[in-house]
Formats: sequence, C-alpha cells, structure tokens
Amino acid sequence: MDIQSLLKHLVEFETALAGLYDWFSQAFVGDADAEFIFYRLAMEERGHVDLIEFQRRLVRKNPAAFPPVEVDFQEIVTLAETVHAARLAAQPPGIDEAVRLALRLERSAAEYHYRTAMRESNPEASRLLDSLGKADQFHVTGLREFAARRGIAIPSE
Repeated sequence: MDIQSLLKHLVEFETALAGLYDWFSQAFVGDADAEFIFYRLAMEERGHVDLIEFQRRLVRKNPAAFPPVEVDFQEIVTLAETVHAARLAAQPPGIDEAVRLALRLERSAAEYHYRTAMRESNPEASRLLDSLGKADQFHVTGLREFAARRGIAIPSE
C-alpha cells in the first residue's frame, strides 16, 4: 500500500477518535475525573494527527524514500467504522462502556501495524513512530488505572 494513502486514512481515523473522546468528555462534564481523562485523550489524539501530518509532509518531500508496504488496511477501516457508529448513537454510552470502548480502540493492533509498515518503508522514521507507540501505551495505562479506581470491569487482552 502507498504510505501517503495509509497516512491519509490514519489522519482521518485519529481525527474521528479525537472527536469521539471530545464527545465523551462533554457527556461526563459532571464527573471531573471522567471528563478529564477523555479530554486528555482527545487532546493527545490531536497531537497524533499533527505527528502523522508531519510524516505525510516528509513522504511528500521524498516519496522515493518511502516504498509501498504490506499492511492490514481492513483493520483501520473496521476501527474507523466502530468510532463512527459509536459517535452516531443518540446518546453517549455510560462511563463503563465508554472506558471499555476506548480501551478496545487504544489496544487495537491497527496503529501497531501502521508503525510496522512505516518502519518497513523507511527505518529512519522509527523515532517518530516510537513516540506514537509510547503515547498509545500511556493511553491504555491511564484508562486501566481509571477503570480500576472506578471498579469498571475490563476484558482481558
């Protein structure tokens, strides 16, 4: 798959994810802890968008340095559909379901596959990608800690 196309779709996915987290943050405005965790996630997803946009600019400036790669694009499509379906609901889910959904999205393998694909295409890009991986792990850890404080049961990995 063409890296530029993959990055474009990832920008769309991360933007939709930030919108979902914004919605959750607004839905839990009466619960400062819940509001904050989703607000922070939304802001960090916007940061991911900025980083991916930077990568897109790098690819545009030197497309020959980023050959096509194999990637499971369907997983990204499926996750994007999950985000859009959740966002189209008449009401946001309760806090338990919102946390479980966020964990499922954050633990998905889509971003891992994307980073792997970028490394295959251009190994020098790995430092930028490592920062996304660390941020995703921070998201999962923060959500797990929040769930534990609230007694929210989360499925095992």
